[in-house]
Amino acid sequence: MELNREKFEQLFYDKFNASYAETSRQLGVSPVQIFRIINNKGNAGAKFLGKLITYCDTHNLNFREYIFLPKSLTGINKNITGKEEK
Repeated sequence: MELNREKFEQLFYDKFNASYAETSRQLGVSPVQIFRIINNKGNAGAKFLGKLITYCDTHNLNFREYIFLPKSLTGINKNITGKEEK
């Protein structure tokens, strides 16, 4: 999982009035972490992304707009011979 920085920055300005303190309070993370993420000096880890998902669920936001999920490698599982499993 990876943070969609552009959408998160938009959320930061629109919902939290560009306040590091308010964003950290609402998400339950450190203001320093918010500062680092907004200013491209740090990455959003699993804990932060989990808090963001919880915030989105609570406020009826689609967390998939703010977090890139990994794409599955294949749609159908295949065994070593390349045949579909049943």
